[in-house]
Amino acid sequence: MDRATALLLRARLGDARAFEELYASLRPSVEGFLASMPGRLPAHEREDLVQETFVRTWLNLSSYRGEASATSFILGIARNVTLERLRTRILERAKLAAWRRGMAQSLQRADGAGAQEDDLEVAQAIRSGIARLSRKQRQAMELVFDTGLSISQASAAAGCSLKAFRRRLDLARGALRDALRRQGAHPQTR
Repeated sequence: MDRATALLLRARLGDARAFEELYASLRPSVEGFLASMPGRLPAHEREDLVQETFVRTWLNLSSYRGEASATSFILGIARNVTLERLRTRILERAKLAAWRRGMAQSLQRADGAGAQEDDLEVAQAIRSGIARLSRKQRQAMELVFDTGLSISQASAAAGCSLKAFRRRLDLARGALRDALRRQGAHPQTR
């Protein structure tokens, strides 16, 4: 039995110090594994994934039976965490693209010649809703929708964690949806 497996088994029995040693021992392997994954995750996102991998390892200690090495077990968790993140990123991009198209179409119709009253109401509701957002929420919207940055790139530009940035963006989109509903305007944003 290798040292990492022995540490994981000790951690499974409640030895927190063994888990700390395991973390120090396998962290470089997890970092290297994540760096080799397809999708070329930025360094700050890989750091989040390393942390998430070890949090999930800790939470799933009871499921470790010692049939595989600790390294295999933890790298399997790292792979699953990374694949979840990549799937989430793909879904977010598709959702953002649809949102961006809907907002752009609504604003273009309102700005074009022969705009209908409904288009003008939607455009006014969008502009009014954006004006009411907090500075951080407005920044999130601008980084993603105006510049076209990915959420990962935008979170780095905003100087916050990916999780915090996603929260800001979700709050901003929710506030805009609410503003549109209050005004009875319903652009194609989903």
